[in-house]
Amino acid sequence: MQVSTDNSESKLLRSKRYGGFGYYGGFGGGCDTCGGGYFGGYAPSNFYGGGCDMCGALFTNWETDEKYHWPHQPSTTQGVRYGPLINYTLDWEKIVEPPSFVWLKNILDAHKNIEENTCIRFANSSEGDHIHYYWGYGCHSLVGRNGGKQWLSLGPGCWTVSSHTSKDDIWSHSRKVNAVHETLHALGSNHEQSRQDRDTFIKINEENMIENISDAFAVIAGSPTGNPYDFGSCMHYSNGAFSKNQKPTIETLDKNYQHTIGYRLKLSFLDTKALNHRYCEHICDDTTWITPDCRNNGKNPLYAECPGEPNILLTPDTPEMEEIRWFNASKFTCYWRIQAPADHYIGVNLTKMEGFKCEQSCYSFVEIKYGNMANSGPRFCCDLPTETLFTEVVGHEVIIITHGYKPGNYSVNLSYSITK
Repeated sequence: MQVSTDNSESKLLRSKRYGGFGYYGGFGGGCDTCGGGYFGGYAPSNFYGGGCDMCGALFTNWETDEKYHWPHQPSTTQGVRYGPLINYTLDWEKIVEPPSFVWLKNILDAHKNIEENTCIRFANSSEGDHIHYYWGYGCHSLVGRNGGKQWLSLGPGCWTVSSHTSKDDIWSHSRKVNAVHETLHALGSNHEQSRQDRDTFIKINEENMIENISDAFAVIAGSPTGNPYDFGSCMHYSNGAFSKNQKPTIETLDKNYQHTIGYRLKLSFLDTKALNHRYCEHICDDTTWITPDCRNNGKNPLYAECPGEPNILLTPDTPEMEEIRWFNASKFTCYWRIQAPADHYIGVNLTKMEGFKCEQSCYSFVEIKYGNMANSGPRFCCDLPTETLFTEVVGHEVIIITHGYKPGNYSVNLSYSITK
């Protein structure tokens, strides 16, 4: 494999605000690093866990620095304000795998996920500042708007999302995965594990990392903490990201979240809220200022999307779910809600779980949401919880989500209790 001699690309790859250097292959896939020691090369044979990143984000917080934000569209109608229109171009001439139409669909799916939940829009145009998606080495992106033609690579190494993903699964299993993640970098989002408060929630194991990668795990000065720490953010590394020995580089202090981190198929509720806070608050914050998208299928940036609507209500008269099974099920998502009286706590026991593939980041899972409902709950696809999960405050509720990403046979046993 030859390293590109394109001067503009090479210059950007040396930038401290660039998303790092690409890996190809390796155990569990993988993407970029910081420092440039492996640019254009191959990952070590025991490279584990993948996880695409930006690097060098050590000195500036681009989430809050407005000069790195994309500008809003000019208003052509009095009383109407618009969100950003992000121009983008595509370069697929060098694509080997996946087929170019799959590569394109991943990008368009990522755009759709963002457009459906925010005021941001995308247009295929090279006019002005724009994102240039190309088949580079690994996956990497500048953070925030850089000006002019802004390179974003989705190349070799971006398509294997976990150590358990077979070659036959790659194209279906990685859809949108890193396209969403890298596009959010271009929109100004940092890694979740780079927050200043991260040590309250996770432990970083530098002894398990490959060489010259520790900067990718560094805390970013001034990173905002207005939202709760989000284990389910598509901007969070997986537990085995950039591991040299198949041991975790990130451990969640609450072990129940160990397989929640690293999920990248779509924006989490708090990912969406952060984007809306950055770009969309001015649009729907006053009833006299509305855009067409705020009517009908509108989007209120103060709330973003609803984080899951339950469709079955469990009551104290039915405290135990009988075994729930799905045979030859296609992709599915089911919700249950448990509510307690105002002066009671809820305890949940997950006692059986079959058919859910154990992965670094759960893609088919049982999720138990309790406490802050806007946040992602612990997701289980490997080990069952070691103890009963209790609500943190009285009079709260629990949302249980079962999600099957791939067709198959699934079964779940769950019980709950309500106590004072």
